[in-house]
Amino acid sequence: MPAQSIQNPSALIGNVPVLDGNSVSFPSWRTRLEELFAIGGVHDIVTGGLLCPETDYKDVKPLTQGSQRLYYAEESGSDWDTLSNMARATLKMTLSIDLAIRYKETKPVSVLFKTICDAYKKNTRARRMMLQDSFWCARHDPNKPIATWIARICNTASNLKSVKLTPVDQQICDCLLRGLDDSWKPIRDHLVYSPNEISLDDAIGALEAHKVSMHQENKIVS
Repeated sequence: MPAQSIQNPSALIGNVPVLDGNSVSFPSWRTRLEELFAIGGVHDIVTGGLLCPETDYKDVKPLTQGSQRLYYAEESGSDWDTLSNMARATLKMTLSIDLAIRYKETKPVSVLFKTICDAYKKNTRARRMMLQDSFWCARHDPNKPIATWIARICNTASNLKSVKLTPVDQQICDCLLRGLDDSWKPIRDHLVYSPNEISLDDAIGALEAHKVSMHQENKIVS
């Protein structure tokens, strides 16, 4: 690796979203942070692509270029340590206080970065499974407005986007109808066994209309 000077990343740190334990923000945090380290010239050190050399270089090399300090991270263990520590300090500035405290002693920066990424990959997997269960296994509470059930299914489907599992409208429609309480069996069967495929909008409209019809029937009976 040739000699390199380091760009001051302080002006760009504000472009990196603070990582606060929310797995939804992790992808954007990682993308922006890796871009920042690439600009700073330390991306290989952060991602483990450039390990610390066992010895320092023997040859006399220029230490400055103009007003900037030059580093030889591929040849100099001390230079590698300096760049690694600078990158680690930069990374910690993008963490919430709680996370910064949790990872206070984790070093070097490549271990810190990998530890955080591994933790969030595991969290993302758990969140993905939880969201899938919440979507496919949801059950309608007949004591609550049908609008609440519709909103629950649509919101859960939207949340699946955060883990890159976006269901199509027909899947949302199927889940909406399948999870209905048995007291809604007549309208559910009517829609499920319709000779024509029912769109999500049509299914929502039919459920809302059925609720109005049920309300009117109850008023007549009473």
